[in-house]
Amino acid sequence: MSVAVVIPMFNEAATIADLLWRMPPEVAEPIVVGDGSTDDGPAQAAAAGARVLSLGRRRGIGAAIREGL
Repeated sequence: MSVAVVIPMFNEAATIADLLWRMPPEVAEPIVVGDGSTDDGPAQAAAAGARVLSLGRRRGIGAAIREGL
């Protein structure tokens, strides 16, 4: 079985790549939603193989999860 995982993110450049590399093999599609991030977290996530969506401004964790779904 393979699954997709939605990960809301705000300024997590220091940790997002490590989190993505530790995903179990069942996670076929990690989807990272940058909730108005101003660091290079979205670029780090993309480099680690995630699909990245970016919200134009910070809208909160709920909005980020809805966007990812």
